[in-house]
Amino acid sequence: MNIIKEKRFVLFFLAVSAMIAISACTNGSNSPSVSNNTLPPVQEGTHDPTQSSSGGTLEPSQNAAETHVANTDNDLDGMNPSDGEIHAQDANTQDANTQDANTQDTNTQPEPISAERNNIPVENVSLGFNAKAMLRGENLALNPTISPSDATDNNITYKTDNPNVVTVSDSGVLNAVGAGTAKITATASNGVTVSVEVTVVVPVESVSFVEPSKTINRYDYVTLNPTILPTDATDKSLTYKTDNQNIVTVSNEGSVYAVGAGTATVTCTASNGIQTTCEITVIVPVTSISVESDRNRFKIGETAGFKVTVYPEDATDKSYTISISGSGGSLSENNAVLCSSSGTTTITATASNGVSGKRDIEIFDMNELAAEVVRLTNIERANQGLSALSGSNSLLNSAAMTRAVEIITNYSHTRPNGSSCFTVFDDVGLSYGAAGENIYSTPASPQAAVSGWMNSEGHKSNILNSNYKSIGVGVAMDSNGTLHWVQMFIG
Repeated sequence: MNIIKEKRFVLFFLAVSAMIAISACTNGSNSPSVSNNTLPPVQEGTHDPTQSSSGGTLEPSQNAAETHVANTDNDLDGMNPSDGEIHAQDANTQDANTQDANTQDTNTQPEPISAERNNIPVENVSLGFNAKAMLRGENLALNPTISPSDATDNNITYKTDNPNVVTVSDSGVLNAVGAGTAKITATASNGVTVSVEVTVVVPVESVSFVEPSKTINRYDYVTLNPTILPTDATDKSLTYKTDNQNIVTVSNEGSVYAVGAGTATVTCTASNGIQTTCEITVIVPVTSISVESDRNRFKIGETAGFKVTVYPEDATDKSYTISISGSGGSLSENNAVLCSSSGTTTITATASNGVSGKRDIEIFDMNELAAEVVRLTNIERANQGLSALSGSNSLLNSAAMTRAVEIITNYSHTRPNGSSCFTVFDDVGLSYGAAGENIYSTPASPQAAVSGWMNSEGHKSNILNSNYKSIGVGVAMDSNGTLHWVQMFIG
């Protein structure tokens, strides 16, 4: 029975070792349960005391029985190794069995891991903005944010729907090339996309006036038309401002109204702050010029003075030039007309803005007027078959001239001293047999004077008197330029 106990001890030892080995080679649910393995049966035998322990053999017992490892615990209690021997062959055999069990456990393969469990897909892509404005020529590098951050494939492709406005490189660099709006789309490898809108603005680079300074008349309007560059600027809106509203006002559309004389600066500003200025000088223009003289008629030898008046009185430039045209007069150094011959002289005053005024003056030769009266009188006499009157009597002409001057102040056939008009003959020493006198004031010409006399019976009878042989004519001009006419007849 000692041999059996020794075998049981050895079997227990081997079983424990096998269990430890199996536990070391398996893990988790993939390891086979020890309780499911049945150890091989152990046979009982007898020991021959005559045989040495090294060469002894174990004989199988006739009553061999299977013994489960779990049932050996009680039998091992109080077992003494010296009571029997255990052959090495039995231990080796058991080791081999244990080794076979270990080998079987070691060949158990772990569960394979799926590749899909290691692929983390992109769920969201953000570019950090929904809309953005860029200046033409500007570059912008996109910096996408990918969620989750540990996505397996974070490659992004980019696309623009309007390359004429914005181009985009493979690396996500935007280049603003033209005015307008473009949609930029970023797409992950698994199809997740995000789109943003980019508006390209062409800014105003310069604003200028063709005329940086301008002169306008008071109460005039002028519209400023600045040049904006580049011509395709996105926002061409402008604002205007004047620094002196007492001189000019300016509307939102750049319409300038001149209020008063002076200089003001109008500033034109683009929406991005680019500015230019225009200096507006407002003048009060000359609207009219008058040329006035104390009279319209002058006689040879006189100097005709005149006065030039510029309107309005507050005109900015009241300067003018004088010119003379026509016949009879010339311009003196002190702006007077020297009456040197008969005729009509025109005086013209011209302002710097071209506005002008004119005045006509008549210059008379008194001797020519008197001679014309004689000629016209003889025509009337000839029409009636009468002989011509002589007008060459110098004494008679002198007497007639004296009387012409006298009737300027005393329009009468009575002289200023109260005496008869014929007493003038005595003054000049002229004797006569028959005499007559015609007087007339205000006619402007010999024709008007003779015609007026012929329409008056008393004056007409003197002209057509056949007793008269000579005629003297006197023409005088008063300070107003009015002509006074005298005919004196003797026979």
